Amino acid sequence: MPATTPANPPVAATPAAPVKAEGAAPAAGLSLDMLQGALAGMAQQGGAGATQMTPLTETVTADAVLESQILDDPAVVAKLLPLLPAGQQTEAALRDNLRSPQVRQALGSLQSALAGDSFNSVLANFQLDTQSERVQQAMIQGNAILAFLESVIDSVEKGKGNISSSFSSPDGGRTGLSPDRWVMLGYLSILALLSDWVCFSNAASPHTFEALYPDHSYASLIDMFLFTNVFSSFLVTDTISKVGLSNAIKASSLLMFFGCLLRSAGVALGLEATPYEFVLAGTLCVGAAQPFFQCTPPLLSATWFGSSERATATAIALNFNQIGIATAFLIGGSMATSASGLSDYFLLLAGIAGVVSAGTLLQFQERPPLPPSTSQLNKLVRNEMEPPFVDSLKSFFK
Repeated sequence: MPATTPANPPVAATPAAPVKAEGAAPAAGLSLDMLQGALAGMAQQGGAGATQMTPLTETVTADAVLESQILDDPAVVAKLLPLLPAGQQTEAALRDNLRSPQVRQALGSLQSALAGDSFNSVLANFQLDTQSERVQQAMIQGNAILAFLESVIDSVEKGKGNISSSFSSPDGGRTGLSPDRWVMLGYLSILALLSDWVCFSNAASPHTFEALYPDHSYASLIDMFLFTNVFSSFLVTDTISKVGLSNAIKASSLLMFFGCLLRSAGVALGLEATPYEFVLAGTLCVGAAQPFFQCTPPLLSATWFGSSERATATAIALNFNQIGIATAFLIGGSMATSASGLSDYFLLLAGIAGVVSAGTLLQFQERPPLPPSTSQLNKLVRNEMEPPFVDSLKSFFK
């Protein structure tokens, strides 16, 4: 809550930065002692017990940061550099940015949020606790900035040990391209191809299907596949946010394999043709699985590919849907010309789906060892998550 000040408030002294002892080794980071030293003298008592808040722009100055020696730690520098704009990711630029108007403006915005109605929201965003006696006392005094900094100290005392850990990122901020990215793209592309192949498997010879199932048309089967596909598409975003891309793709590949097995069950049952109910159930399984192959190429590209490769990778995966349709016309038109040919055709699809599903389970990974780009690294550092589908829809129509 905002502080109240006397009519003629005293001028707040800028806290002294920690003095570097001569011959001392560089500190590993901004330690608890440094934070406590930075707080010394912040709360200045005015008349009648009122408290004046020292502005953050006077507390977190470039000189204070530099003299704290936190940027003498190569690990801290390595974690901060990827957060700078492209072309400025050097140690010199990092130090220069401390004196930039943008940094002062950001500190001013944070101070305004702390002193206004957003105090609790700010602490929640930083995952800071307000239960300690020091934080409570600062809040009683009306010193929101002091309460915020005391909360930071409390988070250090509770086991983080070094404030620089809040900037942790994979492998010290390094990026790199994994050769496995092409394997991931290959699996996703083949799964997409196979799902459309199943959907249009009899499109080239619908008369064979309709001769075996005279009460049903192949066009109506495709319609039900597509209706299931649309419904499942609404579940993709939320499912991946809960279980991850890898688990979602693996589960969907198994669902498609199970659907193909149902469609080919007639062979195992020793029947001339698979019962229509089995064909329908299997087709719906593949329809439910397909959106996880068709809607995820942009996510896979952002997770695995460099900035200059993403458009190409996404286009490759999306175009394999069309290749799947073409494959259905080429192979279906030659194999599905009789009841026995249709059974063999469905069995072939089940065999291919089984092999691809097994490979997916063994080799498909959630993410590469290193982020492929600075933008992806920053996303991991900030722990950004895709919002729920409903929230995304609301934002889209605002």
